[in-house]
Amino acid sequence: MAEAFAILGGSAAVTQLVHYGFVLLSTTSALSRQIRHAPDRIQSWIDQCSTLLHMLDNIRNNITRYNLSTSHFVEQCRGDVVSIRALLRPFRNRLTSRRPSRVQEVLFVVRRETEVESRLESFRQAFNMLALNLIVLSQHQDERQMQPAAFMSTNQSLTSSRRIDNPNDLVVIAARSNEGIALFYEGRLSEAQRIQQYVYSKRRHILGERHQETIKSKANVAIILNEMGHHTQAAVLFREARAMFETVLGFEHPDTLKTCHNLATALHDKENYEEAEEAIMGALPTMQTIYGPGHEYVLEALEFHATILHYMQMYAAALDVIGKVYQQRLISDGYYHDDTQRVLSHLRDLAEDREEEQAMEGFFSRLITATT
Repeated sequence: MAEAFAILGGSAAVTQLVHYGFVLLSTTSALSRQIRHAPDRIQSWIDQCSTLLHMLDNIRNNITRYNLSTSHFVEQCRGDVVSIRALLRPFRNRLTSRRPSRVQEVLFVVRRETEVESRLESFRQAFNMLALNLIVLSQHQDERQMQPAAFMSTNQSLTSSRRIDNPNDLVVIAARSNEGIALFYEGRLSEAQRIQQYVYSKRRHILGERHQETIKSKANVAIILNEMGHHTQAAVLFREARAMFETVLGFEHPDTLKTCHNLATALHDKENYEEAEEAIMGALPTMQTIYGPGHEYVLEALEFHATILHYMQMYAAALDVIGKVYQQRLISDGYYHDDTQRVLSHLRDLAEDREEEQAMEGFFSRLITATT
């Protein structure tokens, strides 16, 4: 028995050694790549920093008014790039007599690659938030002349960045996505669709079909297609994105719930009202639980539900829903707010249609009574 255990122990030891061998080979392979490509890697980081700072300068120079969020994200982006440049300072001046040796370059990449890439990832996230903030500002009437200039200057910077950066770099791909979003809000739908399709293909290739950013890109393509009038194709993509978001992130995740709303919009636009109501009602209870009754997402979803019911000529049910939205808007936004006034206008239209419906019902009721 002791011999048997000894044999089993020996087998386990061999298996463990084989495992360590594979780990060692993998680590050695990664280290080998770092050694071979260290100079190119460092130069790529230097070039990226120059391009990203140029992008931020262009955005700052083309924005005439700041809000706190815009200023915060610009400074966060700049802080990330400045931190990387500080790490790279010994390698940036190629004319110095004390130029780092190849060994120093290799050691720097081995020791600092994770830190640099972490800073670049932080920049990506902040830059995405900056772009979304600019898009929101661009929708206000008094900002429309200001924000597109910022986006176009960013796009010009991107043109130069593509000449020096790997087109598979996720920073460049994220910026391309923001470029497509800006074009969408400017009404340049064909260009926006082409860019978002490109971004989706790139992210699917690099990150995989089920990565959150890839699924977001698919949903972005669907939004543009729906705006272009391709409602059936958009609905198919929204269904796929919703299923993927639910699998990867869960049904209660904001991206999943937003996609449910977008799917309902596409179904409504193709006049498939029953399915549109099913889609929005599938998400509304969860949204109300997570966000609360007065949250903007909930109010928008409820108002859209009332719109669907209106198209279905279910006036009484629509009035009940829009009435609740109006009361909440009064509390949260006040009577004179644009959103409150829009809901009030919808409420009045519904009341008129409901009154007309009741008059017709009364007329036919009297007519039937008179003929019997």
